[in-house]
Amino acid sequence: MFYIDDGHRARFEDALRASGALKTDGKISAYYGASLYLLTGLTGAWPRLSRYVELGFIDFPEILDNVVLSSGERLIVQLAGNFYNGGFWEASPLDLVGELDVESFTLCLEALRARKTGLVYCSGEVSTA
Repeated sequence: MFYIDDGHRARFEDALRASGALKTDGKISAYYGASLYLLTGLTGAWPRLSRYVELGFIDFPEILDNVVLSSGERLIVQLAGNFYNGGFWEASPLDLVGELDVESFTLCLEALRARKTGLVYCSGEVSTA
């Protein structure tokens, strides 16, 4: 998988465990995998976002109402919310193309693929199923 920086993988794996998304068989909950991948990829925003990730729940309405985000971060959080349970997308795919830098756009593309195919954790690595 593509990771934004060296810490992205660790933040992602920690968030999978903290949310309960990582199952004992190595499968990662479809509702959480792509969403947490996106949220933990927001390096600067993750410390503000992480408080809304709980065991069994990500509070996207609270994130979108209470966390100060750049326009690009907001698009990514909305996409993550849609992968989680829908209803948060207020933009078009063209907004992703126009607003995001190449690295952030690549993050979104990887999350789309992950949400479609699923994610598994095996031998210390997260990969698509």
